[in-house]
Amino acid sequence: MGHFRKHCISFVVSSRCNLDCIYCYIPHWGSRVKPEDRVLDLDFAIAGLKEFFSWAPVPAIRYFSAGEATTAFPRMVEIHQEAKKLAGDRLKVELQTNGFFGDDVANWVDENCDIVWISADGPPALHDAQRPTVGGKGSSKVIFRNVDRFVKNPKMQFG
Repeated sequence: MGHFRKHCISFVVSSRCNLDCIYCYIPHWGSRVKPEDRVLDLDFAIAGLKEFFSWAPVPAIRYFSAGEATTAFPRMVEIHQEAKKLAGDRLKVELQTNGFFGDDVANWVDENCDIVWISADGPPALHDAQRPTVGGKGSSKVIFRNVDRFVKNPKMQFG
Protein backbone atom coordinates (compact mmCIF):
# COMPACT_ATOMS: atom_id res chain seq x y z
CA MET A 1 0.00 0.00 0.00
CA GLY A 2 1.38 3.40 -0.92
CA HIS A 3 2.37 5.68 1.94
CA PHE A 4 -0.32 8.22 1.03
CA ARG A 5 -3.15 5.64 0.84
CA LYS A 6 -2.89 4.18 4.32
CA HIS A 7 -5.58 4.45 6.94
CA CYS A 8 -4.44 5.53 10.38
CA ILE A 9 -5.48 7.88 13.11
CA SER A 10 -3.03 10.76 13.43
CA PHE A 11 -2.39 12.33 16.80
CA VAL A 12 -1.07 15.90 16.76
CA VAL A 13 0.46 15.36 20.16
CA SER A 14 2.06 18.70 21.00
CA SER A 15 2.53 22.25 19.79
CA ARG A 16 5.95 22.44 21.45
CA CYS A 17 9.22 21.93 19.60
CA ASN A 18 12.81 21.38 20.67
CA LEU A 19 14.27 22.83 17.45
CA ASP A 20 14.26 26.37 16.06
CA CYS A 21 14.33 25.68 12.33
CA ILE A 22 15.05 28.80 10.31
CA TYR A 23 12.26 28.05 7.83
CA CYS A 24 9.55 27.00 10.28
CA TYR A 25 6.22 28.45 9.22
CA ILE A 26 4.85 28.27 12.78
CA PRO A 27 7.77 29.42 14.95
CA HIS A 28 5.58 31.19 17.48
CA TRP A 29 2.42 29.13 17.08
CA GLY A 30 3.00 27.42 20.41
CA SER A 31 3.12 30.79 22.17
CA ARG A 32 -0.42 31.56 20.95
CA VAL A 33 -1.77 28.32 22.39
CA LYS A 34 -2.82 28.23 26.03
CA PRO A 35 -0.37 26.16 28.13
CA GLU A 36 -3.08 23.64 29.06
CA ASP A 37 -3.77 23.02 25.35
CA ARG A 38 -0.17 22.38 24.24
CA VAL A 39 -0.42 18.61 24.76
CA LEU A 40 -3.25 16.49 23.34
CA ASP A 41 -5.95 15.65 25.88
CA LEU A 42 -5.82 11.93 26.73
CA ASP A 43 -9.60 11.46 26.99
CA PHE A 44 -10.01 13.04 23.55
CA ALA A 45 -7.31 10.73 22.14
CA ILE A 46 -8.97 7.64 23.66
CA ALA A 47 -12.36 8.62 22.22
CA GLY A 48 -10.71 8.97 18.82
CA LEU A 49 -9.00 5.59 19.16
CA LYS A 50 -12.24 3.82 20.03
CA GLU A 51 -14.15 5.40 17.15
CA PHE A 52 -11.38 4.81 14.59
CA PHE A 53 -10.67 1.24 15.66
CA SER A 54 -14.41 0.43 15.43
CA TRP A 55 -14.23 0.56 11.61
CA ALA A 56 -10.58 0.75 10.52
CA PRO A 57 -9.28 -2.23 8.52
CA VAL A 58 -5.98 -2.06 10.45
CA PRO A 59 -5.60 -0.51 13.91
CA ALA A 60 -2.88 2.01 13.08
CA ILE A 61 -1.82 5.18 14.86
CA ARG A 62 0.54 7.95 13.77
CA TYR A 63 2.22 10.46 16.03
CA PHE A 64 2.70 13.80 14.38
CA SER A 65 2.94 17.32 15.67
CA ALA A 66 2.68 20.97 14.87
CA GLY A 67 5.94 21.06 16.84
CA GLU A 68 7.69 17.82 17.80
CA ALA A 69 5.63 14.86 19.00
CA THR A 70 8.32 13.51 21.34
CA THR A 71 8.22 16.70 23.44
CA ALA A 72 5.02 15.12 24.79
CA PHE A 73 6.59 11.69 25.17
CA PRO A 74 4.63 10.69 28.31
CA ARG A 75 1.38 11.35 26.40
CA MET A 76 2.64 9.30 23.46
CA VAL A 77 3.23 6.39 25.83
CA GLU A 78 -0.24 6.77 27.38
CA ILE A 79 -1.92 6.79 23.96
CA HIS A 80 0.11 3.74 22.93
CA GLN A 81 -0.93 1.87 26.09
CA GLU A 82 -4.61 2.61 25.40
CA ALA A 83 -4.24 1.61 21.74
CA LYS A 84 -2.60 -1.69 22.78
CA LYS A 85 -5.52 -2.40 25.13
CA LEU A 86 -7.91 -1.96 22.20
CA ALA A 87 -5.91 -3.58 19.38
CA GLY A 88 -3.37 -5.88 21.02
CA ASP A 89 -0.58 -7.12 18.79
CA ARG A 90 -2.40 -5.97 15.64
CA LEU A 91 -1.50 -2.35 16.46
CA LYS A 92 0.72 -0.55 13.93
CA VAL A 93 2.55 2.58 15.10
CA GLU A 94 4.12 5.34 13.03
CA LEU A 95 6.15 8.33 14.20
CA GLN A 96 6.95 11.41 12.14
CA THR A 97 9.66 13.27 14.01
CA ASN A 98 12.62 15.59 13.88
CA GLY A 99 14.63 12.83 15.58
CA PHE A 100 16.05 15.11 18.27
CA PHE A 101 15.64 13.00 21.40
CA GLY A 102 17.75 11.00 23.82
CA ASP A 103 18.22 7.32 24.48
CA ASP A 104 15.11 6.82 26.67
CA VAL A 105 12.82 7.97 23.86
CA ALA A 106 14.94 6.19 21.23
CA ASN A 107 14.67 2.92 23.15
CA TRP A 108 10.88 3.23 23.27
CA VAL A 109 10.67 4.14 19.57
CA ASP A 110 12.95 1.22 18.66
CA GLU A 111 10.71 -1.16 20.60
CA ASN A 112 7.25 0.19 19.76
CA CYS A 113 7.22 1.92 16.37
CA ASP A 114 6.75 0.06 13.10
CA ILE A 115 7.35 3.06 10.84
CA VAL A 116 9.58 6.05 11.60
CA TRP A 117 10.21 9.11 9.45
CA ILE A 118 12.92 11.53 10.55
CA SER A 119 13.28 14.94 8.92
CA ALA A 120 16.85 15.86 8.10
CA ASP A 121 18.27 18.59 5.87
CA GLY A 122 21.40 16.98 4.47
CA PRO A 123 24.98 16.77 5.72
CA PRO A 124 25.62 17.87 9.32
CA ALA A 125 26.84 21.41 8.53
CA LEU A 126 23.83 22.17 6.36
CA HIS A 127 21.43 20.44 8.74
CA ASP A 128 22.78 22.36 11.75
CA ALA A 129 22.48 25.68 9.91
CA GLN A 130 18.84 24.95 9.00
CA ARG A 131 17.73 23.11 12.15
CA PRO A 132 19.43 24.46 15.27
CA THR A 133 18.11 23.56 18.71
CA VAL A 134 16.02 26.06 20.64
CA GLY A 135 19.27 26.94 22.44
CA GLY A 136 21.03 27.66 19.11
CA LYS A 137 23.25 24.57 18.99
CA GLY A 138 23.55 22.00 16.23
CA SER A 139 21.09 19.13 16.27
CA SER A 140 22.72 16.81 13.72
CA LYS A 141 24.81 14.74 16.13
CA VAL A 142 21.74 13.55 18.05
CA ILE A 143 19.54 13.17 14.98
CA PHE A 144 22.06 11.20 12.92
CA ARG A 145 22.83 8.98 15.92
CA ASN A 146 19.12 8.10 15.96
CA VAL A 147 19.09 7.63 12.17
CA ASP A 148 22.01 5.20 12.46
CA ARG A 149 20.18 3.33 15.20
CA PHE A 150 16.80 2.99 13.49
CA VAL A 151 18.14 2.07 10.07
CA LYS A 152 19.53 -1.11 11.70
CA ASN A 153 16.16 -2.22 13.07
CA PRO A 154 14.99 -5.02 10.74
CA LYS A 155 11.40 -4.80 12.01
CA MET A 156 11.03 -1.07 11.33
CA GLN A 157 10.24 0.75 8.10
CA PHE A 158 12.49 3.77 8.31
CA GLY A 159 12.99 6.80 6.15
